[in-house]
Amino acid sequence: MMPGRVLLVAAVVAVSASPAFSARPDLWKLTCAEARDLLARHGRLTMNTGPRTYEQFVATGAWCLPAQVAVPAVTATRDTPACDIGWSCIDREPRTD
Repeated sequence: MMPGRVLLVAAVVAVSASPAFSARPDLWKLTCAEARDLLARHGRLTMNTGPRTYEQFVATGAWCLPAQVAVPAVTATRDTPACDIGWSCIDREPRTD
């Protein structure tokens, strides 16, 4: 393998293995304001909602796929059991006409 390719592969492995790249934020460790701010900065995030559960949240409906619609998302955080964090994307109902 060429030296340039070795460096590229090493860089990709290092980035993908770093905690910042692979970790999902734990909502129970964040305040509601911290969770909202984090989502606002990233736009779309998958966050841990419990030790073995996770959910994807979006800051606005613009992050949803065309076949999806945004619905309000409420979840528990460190300081509140019902944080209005942002939105979740769900599939649109199929048309029946």
